[in-house]
Amino acid sequence: MKEDYLISVIVPVYNIENYVGKCIESICNQTYKNLQIILVDDKSTDQSGLICDTYAMKDNRIQVIHHVNNKGLIATTKTGLSIAKGDFIGRVDGDDWIEEIMYEQLLRQIVDTNSDFAVTGYVFEGWEEYGRLVAADAKGTFELSGERRYSIIRKYFLER
Repeated sequence: MKEDYLISVIVPVYNIENYVGKCIESICNQTYKNLQIILVDDKSTDQSGLICDTYAMKDNRIQVIHHVNNKGLIATTKTGLSIAKGDFIGRVDGDDWIEEIMYEQLLRQIVDTNSDFAVTGYVFEGWEEYGRLVAADAKGTFELSGERRYSIIRKYFLER
């Protein structure tokens, strides 16, 4: 696919120094390269902002904005939107990472179907850390546990 479209990727960052590097690398390593990567540091008190600045020095697609005051997730995303120049907007939480073909596949679906947007699923990495998985049926809601819980996660998130 030609890289005619610019995708702006907004990444809110707050006190995630142990994760933000993997997140940034997963975006930088996309097979679709025409990206504007906007890292918005929401006045982190750890090394997250410095890590963002270091990546920006290595890749000219990256822009870093540092909030002077902590504003929260919605305001941080809006800050990214205020400078986004893309034909399409993506957003990745700073403590998450994405598959290297994600934006190529999403854009291909948008173009092939003449859609305005695309939505992706997700995978829980270290799913056992999540305390509860609740499901619903006609009788109401119920909690899943043990092997049943894992089979649902595997079926809906890992095998797609």
